[in-house]
Amino acid sequence: GAEGVWHGTTFAMALPLSGLIVSKVLSAGVIAGSLLGKLPQVHAIYRARSADGLSTLSIWAEAASLGIQFAYNVIRLTPLSTYLEVPILFAQLILLTIVAAWADGYLDSRVWSGVAALVVGTLVMALGIVPAFVTAWLYAANAVFGIAICAPQVVMNWRSRSTGRLSLVVSAMTFGGLTTRLFTTCVEVQDPALLLSVGLNWLLMAMLMSQFLLFPPAMPSQETAD
Repeated sequence: GAEGVWHGTTFAMALPLSGLIVSKVLSAGVIAGSLLGKLPQVHAIYRARSADGLSTLSIWAEAASLGIQFAYNVIRLTPLSTYLEVPILFAQLILLTIVAAWADGYLDSRVWSGVAALVVGTLVMALGIVPAFVTAWLYAANAVFGIAICAPQVVMNWRSRSTGRLSLVVSAMTFGGLTTRLFTTCVEVQDPALLLSVGLNWLLMAMLMSQFLLFPPAMPSQETAD
C-alpha cells in the first residue's frame, strides 16, 4: 500500500546473512571514520589562518545537501546504520564554515544567520514539521546540490592547477566512505532516489580525487611554515 511505498524497505530477509554482516561492518567503519571526517580540514585552515583554495560555495552546498539527506533518511525510516555518519559530518561542516569564515575575515552576522538557517531547516524537515513531500522533493533535487558541492572546487582546482589547501586525507576518507556507502545502500535499502544520489556523489568525488594526481597541493607559505 501507500505506507509500504513511502517507508524504506530493506532486503534483509532476501540477502544471505554474510552479505548483511559485511554491510553492517562496512557501515560501522564509515561511521567511525566520520568521527574524524572534516576535522583535519578544520585544523589545516585554523593552523594556516587561511582557507585559500577552498570553495566557500562547495562548503555551504555540502552542508545543505547533508541536512537534506539526514532529514530524508529520518522520515523514510531507513536503517540508522546506513546514514548515521550524515549528522556527524553535518555538524563538522557547520564548524568548517565558521572556521573558514573566521580565517578569511568575514565571520559576521550573515554567516551566523546562514548557519542558523541550515540547522533549523534540517530540524523542521526531520521532525516532520515541513510536509514530507517537500522533503522528498528537495532530496530528489539533491543531485543539483551534488554538482554544486564538487563543481566549484573542481573548476577552482583546474584554473589554479593546484588543489590548494584542500585536504587529501579528508577527500580520500570521503571517497572511501562514499564507495562503502554505495555498497551498503545497495544491500540494505530499496530506494532508487537514495541509490541515485549516492552514485552521483561517488562519481563527482572521483573527479575531485583525480585532481590530486593531476595537480600538486599548495605549498605552505613562509609565514605559515614558521
